[in-house]
Amino acid sequence: MQSNVTNSSNSPVPAATEKPAQPVRLPLSALTSQLRTQLRDCQSMTQVASTLLACVGKNLAASVARVDFRDGSKSRSESYSAPSVTPEVVQKFNEKFLEPAAIEVQTDSDHSARVRSYKRDEQIIYVFAAAIMDDASGLPEGALSVVVLGRLSNPDLMLTQVDALSAVAAMRLSELSAVAVPIPIQSGSMIAAGSHPNEAIANSNQIAPAALGKVAGHNSPKEFAFSIVNTLANQTGAEQVGFGINESGRIHVLAISGLADFKAASPGVATMQQSMEECLDHGSVIVHQPGTTNPDGAQFAIHRRWSAETGGSCLVSAPLRDSQGLVAIVSLRRSASRQFTQQEVAGLMQMLQPFGAGLRLLEKANRTLPQQIQATIQNRTKMLFGPAAVGRKVLAGAIVLLGLWTVFGTLTYKPMCNAKVVAENMVQMTSSFDARLLAVHVHPGQEVKKGQLLVEFDTTDLTLQLQSLEREISSTEVEIRRSVAARDTSSAALGKARAGVLMTQAASVQQRLERARLVAPEDGIVVRADLEKRIGQSFSQGEPVLEFAPVGGWVLEIQVPDDIGTLVNTTQTGTFAAASYSSHSMPFEILSVDGTAQVIDGANVFIARAPLGERPEWMKSGMEGTAKITTVSKPVWWVALHRAVDWCRLSFWI
Repeated sequence: MQSNVTNSSNSPVPAATEKPAQPVRLPLSALTSQLRTQLRDCQSMTQVASTLLACVGKNLAASVARVDFRDGSKSRSESYSAPSVTPEVVQKFNEKFLEPAAIEVQTDSDHSARVRSYKRDEQIIYVFAAAIMDDASGLPEGALSVVVLGRLSNPDLMLTQVDALSAVAAMRLSELSAVAVPIPIQSGSMIAAGSHPNEAIANSNQIAPAALGKVAGHNSPKEFAFSIVNTLANQTGAEQVGFGINESGRIHVLAISGLADFKAASPGVATMQQSMEECLDHGSVIVHQPGTTNPDGAQFAIHRRWSAETGGSCLVSAPLRDSQGLVAIVSLRRSASRQFTQQEVAGLMQMLQPFGAGLRLLEKANRTLPQQIQATIQNRTKMLFGPAAVGRKVLAGAIVLLGLWTVFGTLTYKPMCNAKVVAENMVQMTSSFDARLLAVHVHPGQEVKKGQLLVEFDTTDLTLQLQSLEREISSTEVEIRRSVAARDTSSAALGKARAGVLMTQAASVQQRLERARLVAPEDGIVVRADLEKRIGQSFSQGEPVLEFAPVGGWVLEIQVPDDIGTLVNTTQTGTFAAASYSSHSMPFEILSVDGTAQVIDGANVFIARAPLGERPEWMKSGMEGTAKITTVSKPVWWVALHRAVDWCRLSFWI
């Protein structure tokens, strides 16, 4: 208990009419006995709080008092005030003194009762607070806080009274919390060895809020186990109480009453563990008491041996269950002279059973990641290989067969590669001389006939040049005839030579004039002729003008990644689907594979060429799609994982 006096003229003390505080008239023992008697008739948390406040107001001369408590999953509070204190002052006392004091005493690590005093001028206020502790968990379930106006001759005595009254209230609140757990047990039924769990134990598929709150107040299942065994030892008068948790069909003893530490291999602990596992195998409560016979004649050898080793002790092993099965076992040992009654065993099960579901949640919350993985694997194994899991066993068998096929089976590797359609025997038509584009008579994708005009270049300069040459040729021929008539052989020879040169030049110009009109060499399709915007522009000699595909087939250019380049060879077959017409696939056979890789879109690839047997009307040169190549047989695991394996080998040299 703590005592603290604060002297401050600026303390936030609400205005109230001070009256002399009356001393406690009853001694401590009489006061607690009186409150205990009054609380016996209380059947709810609210009634306990009201009775406690009435006792405080009557015997402790309290001006304002408050009780904070838990009712199920909710936190509630009840208040009392003396007739001389106005409601406004009561509210201020609650806000500035009582509520902070209640929170402080519940959240501090020691939960000890405390008193503080505030002074302003001639006025003095005492604030007392004591936690209402739960006997089972050792954690605060609420608090009693009291304000007394006036001077007290012995505040520590008052603090002792407040602490004692809160302890009495805590006992009654714990009793009500245990009784309130909704576990139906048939009246007059004998819970003993051999009873079927569905007849003797009422399994709860839902977590009782009160039980969940008690379990959640602990940091681990072991901490909860120590709390429950010591509480049961005190309440039942047992010489020894043990708590063991079910771990994959084996019991792990977490706590034994009266022992802070123990060795699992010691004889006494080992016998207790074996008895718990006997109860685990039996699946229901076991009661072994010398001189009595089990109703169904069942004999429990390990419990009988444990009893004999401890001087004929009376034993009870009770299971804790939840919706998933048995969670833990609690075993009690009491002297031979104090046998367990039918009502005691029923009450024990009624108190313990709700903790099963909460304990399961606490145990899961405290698992490490490896433990969580192990528990998941074990649960899945039970689901698959349980007695009623025929369908799961078939599924497990199928999964095993699939795994074996993946490791030892083979599969034809069919890689998916990007591919592009190009026309077979593609002709690229270029400009035969430097000229200006005059007219375009076709567009890309247009079908043309042999001799059809495609493109015209400007021939004005060539025509003028040809006409000039023709005039010079005519003039030269006249000079030649004159030289022959004059028998001037040398002039005639020079004239003939000059005429030959002019004729050659004229023939060259005439050839250019003929090439200024590009015509289709045969029936086919204009593949590329994007020339509309270039009319009037000059083309250099040899510059591409358009692409022409004669009537014929289509060829696939398949981009084979270099990591599988060695697996793709000629004569291999496959199917191709264009991106724009994916519902239609066409077969192909690889005709050739380039020996040198190319870089396309940042990837190193080999180009494989394969003619397509079909020539659908919708197909156009340059279409892209996906080619699936049928290569060689490989292990199934390699087909699924070879890219990841190759990456690891190249990255880590393994």
